[in-house]
Amino acid sequence: MIQKIDREPEAGFCQIVFTGPQDYDPQLLARLGRGVLTVGVGHSFVRNGGMIGFVVENRRVSFEINRPAAESAGLVISSRLLAVARSVTN
Repeated sequence: MIQKIDREPEAGFCQIVFTGPQDYDPQLLARLGRGVLTVGVGHSFVRNGGMIGFVVENRRVSFEINRPAAESAGLVISSRLLAVARSVTN
């Protein structure tokens, strides 16, 4: 189920949090806890602690992955997904 929320989710409420560039809050990412995948937009999202960041280059959508952020949340990113990522932070 997809649900738009207007406030910070409670622990255990969701498995994936997508945030747009205007809603990005690095402190929120730290408070979400283990087991929550964070997905956002832009190069800075991954650099600031997000796990998967979508970027548009030459009218094509690709994504970057912050592997340590995912691992610190207890998540393992598939090797297949890592192989097709534009960049992977190790």
